[in-house]
Amino acid sequence: MNRTIIIALFVGLLASCQPTEEQLAQPENILQNLPISDRDLLLAPLESAYDDLRDIAENDPGLAEASADFDGAGTIISESYKMRDADTVAKYQVIERQTRMEKRAWFSDDKGILYFSNARIKSLDVDGEKLEVRDYKFYFEDDGSLLSGYGKTAYNGDKLPSVWTPICLTTEQERYLFGF
Repeated sequence: MNRTIIIALFVGLLASCQPTEEQLAQPENILQNLPISDRDLLLAPLESAYDDLRDIAENDPGLAEASADFDGAGTIISESYKMRDADTVAKYQVIERQTRMEKRAWFSDDKGILYFSNARIKSLDVDGEKLEVRDYKFYFEDDGSLLSGYGKTAYNGDKLPSVWTPICLTTEQERYLFGF
């Protein structure tokens, strides 16, 4: 009888120590619970490391390069790639239309996970004069989710501002800008 009570208490104690479904650890996005006032302070080292990785990928002479051009229906698309073995390290794309020009770049790690992306979109009038220029840069977490995004905008041929502004995109804008 004593043995049964001891075993029942032991099993009850073990069961009470197990986390319930509500208590199980959920993977957290790094931006959850990140104070707005501390964003720059906390994200700057990580973003700087990603910038260094991007610079290495852009300037590594050991990476193989490939390119392709497409021309049709008034649109010219030029793509170039930097690759290490079968892994694409960087992809660059230029899309030219009569009233719009886009330059984009995507940088991924050896597992193919995107860690940095940037884009410059110029809207032109029919004479080729600049109406609007937008620059974007995005940093991604190790799982490929968006860590942070910044933008600059200039109108009527003005220079882009020197300071990047944090931005939030709609789902449609994300699909358009991150399409790899």
